Amino acid sequence: MALSRFQEHTIDLVIAELKKGFAADGAPAELIDRALEEGGGTLIVQKIGGHEEIFSRHGSCPSCGIGIADPDPRLFSFNSRLGACRKCDGLGKIRSASSSDGPDSPESQTCPECGGSRLNAKALAVKVGGMSIWDLVRQTSDALYRHLPSISFGASQKPIAEPVVAEIMSRLSLLNRLGLSYLSLGRSGETLSGGEAQRVRLAAQLGSNLTGVTYILDEPTIGLHPRDNGLLIDSLHALKQRGNTVVVVEHDEETIRNADTIIDLG
Repeated sequence: MALSRFQEHTIDLVIAELKKGFAADGAPAELIDRALEEGGGTLIVQKIGGHEEIFSRHGSCPSCGIGIADPDPRLFSFNSRLGACRKCDGLGKIRSASSSDGPDSPESQTCPECGGSRLNAKALAVKVGGMSIWDLVRQTSDALYRHLPSISFGASQKPIAEPVVAEIMSRLSLLNRLGLSYLSLGRSGETLSGGEAQRVRLAAQLGSNLTGVTYILDEPTIGLHPRDNGLLIDSLHALKQRGNTVVVVEHDEETIRNADTIIDLG
């Protein structure tokens, strides 16, 4: 089977198709056993009309019997259909009923179903330390950096959680060093200034350990407090020391004085 590389796929194994009118409790036991075996203890029943119901030996409610599949990383991304809110399609906003479709129509309002989180109820139901992913990313970079070490994990959870927390702490530290400690992690990219957006991308590059790359930055000090200039310059030196080339268009005197080569155009 040829699958598109740049398309999200969900592949299910069909065990059996039951005809309309077939009683659910009359399904042959061997079909159910095989489905549970192939599905690792989980099976999906797709009813007429496309509605799916999950049954699981592991994640199921003893009262109502509703089961859940094992969490998938895509569940926590509003860019995936698995995680996106169904009402707003992962946008976090919807257009109000009274608004028009013209170019001068008013702002869409916050989605009432996801509360602006852009995630569906299943994603928001997963909690770490009593907090959902939305609860965590609504915090500023600095606040989350101080909060994460306070979350305690059991002995069986530590081998999984500690490397993940360490990586997140490293990325948060880079954001804070670049003068972005006041930004909430859930903030939309379109609301960032040019300088903020560049420093966010710079933090991502510092965490990637790439070499042999040419970086071109256009006035990254815009909106940066003068006392944080030194942190930005240190970060640019760190990129250079890894074997990269950094080209900066800048009017800030301190940044210019730290350059190896100055090209004056005018």
